[in-house]
Amino acid sequence: AKQKEMIDAAVRIPGVEAAGIVNFLPLSGSGMSGIPVYWPGTVDQSLSNQVLGTRVYPVSPDYLKAAGTRLLTGRNLSWHDDAHAPRVAIINETFARKMFGNRRAVGRHFLLWNDLYEVIGVAEDGKYVDLNESPICAVYTSAAQIGQSSTVLVVRSKLSSREIAAALQRMLAAIVPTTPVAIRTWEDALSNVFFPARAAAAALGAMGMLAAMLALTGIFGMADRKSTRLNSSHITI
Repeated sequence: AKQKEMIDAAVRIPGVEAAGIVNFLPLSGSGMSGIPVYWPGTVDQSLSNQVLGTRVYPVSPDYLKAAGTRLLTGRNLSWHDDAHAPRVAIINETFARKMFGNRRAVGRHFLLWNDLYEVIGVAEDGKYVDLNESPICAVYTSAAQIGQSSTVLVVRSKLSSREIAAALQRMLAAIVPTTPVAIRTWEDALSNVFFPARAAAAALGAMGMLAAMLALTGIFGMADRKSTRLNSSHITI
């Protein structure tokens, strides 16, 4: 109830385009990974019988929109996908290809944690562990159907970082006044992931500058030698 209240309050903030919750942000170094997936009816659910291993993200409706992840086909999650409704999931492209091949994925089923899930949508692939990874499987389940140990509220807004942070701070203080809250931009939250790429880019930039300096040194060196030869000739004459 508090999660939905936070989301509803967030989308009422002028300038907010979408808001949703997730258990852990992709690329944050946390989350549920390598969860085995089986065909419906599989009795022996040993790892040798799994079809694939996947990352699992319990999310709310509109999380994909807030995160900037496109839904390619099917429908989004809704608040009606709760604990009393059949289990449903949105899978990414890699999951769909590995599980169902060229067949239409929407409407098909799979076993996850011994529960039968129906695929209601397929989302585009993303980066989940690091920026250099090969495509991996991911599934978005309804947060209302799975308990969460943590909650991350993701908000997409046209406001400046300072404006949206202040608005969210006021909103959260009214809804969860005793809960510790940390508000960060998406870039700041994923700074550890982007650091190696930025460090590599900086190193390449430094190497480029060094090469340019060496080239300039070589040019000036030749100019100095040419100037010396001209002066000597003049003296000889």
